[in-house]
Amino acid sequence: MPKEERNPASFIAVVAFFLTLLFLIVAIDNKTLRFIFTATLLGSLFVLLLIFLNKRKKATELSNLNAKTSKTSTQYEEGFIIKKQEQTTATPTEKLNPRDEFKTLLRQVLTIIKNQIFSDSVAFYWANEDKRQMVLEDGITELGYNFVKRYNWDDDVLTDVARTGNPKILGDIIAEKDVIKYQSPSVGVKSLLVYPVTYRNKVIGVILLDSKQTQTFSEDDLKNIALFADLISNLIENYTTKFDLFYSDKVLEVISDSNLTSVEQILNKVQNFAIKILDCTAFAAVLQENEKWVVKIGQSKIGKYIDVGTPIDLTGSIVGEAITTGRAKIIPSTRTAGKVVRFTENEKINLESSIAVIPINHSFKCYGAMIFEHSKPNFFASYSDLQKLEVLAKIIGVILENENLNELIENYFIYDEATLLMRKNYFLLRLDAEIERKLKHGGFLSLVLLSVDNLDYIRKTYGDEATYSILPEISNIVRERISKFDLAGKLDENLIGVALVETDATEAQLWAEKLRRNISNHEIRFKDKSFSVTITAGVSPWDGDRNAEEFFSRVMNGFLKVKQSAENIVKVF
Repeated sequence: MPKEERNPASFIAVVAFFLTLLFLIVAIDNKTLRFIFTATLLGSLFVLLLIFLNKRKKATELSNLNAKTSKTSTQYEEGFIIKKQEQTTATPTEKLNPRDEFKTLLRQVLTIIKNQIFSDSVAFYWANEDKRQMVLEDGITELGYNFVKRYNWDDDVLTDVARTGNPKILGDIIAEKDVIKYQSPSVGVKSLLVYPVTYRNKVIGVILLDSKQTQTFSEDDLKNIALFADLISNLIENYTTKFDLFYSDKVLEVISDSNLTSVEQILNKVQNFAIKILDCTAFAAVLQENEKWVVKIGQSKIGKYIDVGTPIDLTGSIVGEAITTGRAKIIPSTRTAGKVVRFTENEKINLESSIAVIPINHSFKCYGAMIFEHSKPNFFASYSDLQKLEVLAKIIGVILENENLNELIENYFIYDEATLLMRKNYFLLRLDAEIERKLKHGGFLSLVLLSVDNLDYIRKTYGDEATYSILPEISNIVRERISKFDLAGKLDENLIGVALVETDATEAQLWAEKLRRNISNHEIRFKDKSFSVTITAGVSPWDGDRNAEEFFSRVMNGFLKVKQSAENIVKVF
């Protein structure tokens, strides 16, 4: 800042003025005149002091103004640049201290969990190992009980998960007081899911979900909760390192909006996040449509990027590579990487950027990929930054899977109304998921196909209506004899399929043989008449078949051969 110039003549005149007043005060004997000169001297000193203070204030304000103008309006984090608007009022999240920010974001996460997974309650408890206590952070319930704020470690489920780090699912709770300590009063929940939250390889808390219905939670729910446990762990990391939490807040805004009812709305929200929050140059998302991978949404801030609906090349493009491998692809800088094919060989994209392609994965499936481009080289180089985008993609994968499942329910219906067995489409979908687990983790899986013998004879003897009562009766017997992990479906008018999980061929044959005897001894009543039926069953173990269609087709071919040669028999092939 330039220094203020001083005038020597002005300074000499002021000094002379004050010296003259002092001389007159001392030299004059007249009391009245002496009083007047003294008052003049004091008034002049006061005015001089005011002038000095005013100049000092202006100099300070000018200094502060210069300091402000030297700052940028962009906040830098490690890797990402988050643009904040230049304004005097802070955003709602910025007004909070880090502790309150954490509580606000945790409440959003718990709300998302409750919306995505059927439960009556959801909560997060800290596991205080030093004091050996479970301490409530936050919880939401529809059952009317109060969460116990703090209790000593005991033999309850929350304590067990906190100690061992192993998640637990309980599907039919009987001795509630022995396993549940977090309710006041107890309300009789029947199902409970508890998942550990870790931080730096140590369990520091647990997520719990409960329900008054039996067998509410499944292994798929565990996989979903694992994603949210990672998200909470990330929030804890941010809080403990005094991170701004601004980024986490914006990520949650993408996935917590209850008004999002379609895939397009979700992707629009992510695109807005990429362009406006991350300050990306371009963004696009690729999903499968009519058995083709196509660009579902795309935008660039500096011109045309890629047309919506453009089919992508799975081989030779970086988006295709991310989809086929299920792994993220990072290009630090297109300037030094040579030719980069983003979607297709024929694309006309000429951006110099840093690129991150993140696959949308969930439950061993890839639903597509998102591509982020930023003008800053090495923008996505940080491993922690990459993890943030991957967590976002995984949670979007959960939402997309739920969206696909809802569509499946609407289009095909999951269960056959007469037999209460799965319809064929849903049965094969669930069988596909089991095969994917076996391909990854190994284990046994057997498929049993069965049909009623001599339906034509029954139709001629008792009429068409009698045949309609047979399959519901048999289905009741089948459902009573399978575990909650097994699958049973009506695959045709006279065909029932049962997938026995973790069951080898020998065990499956014994199961089918018992079922055959039970059915042949069962009396079916129709109006004033009664009759019994027999079944023929074919049993085959999973033998590395790549998908449900391949497995089912192979077993069906063998079963048809059995049906042509015999009745009332169980055959393994």
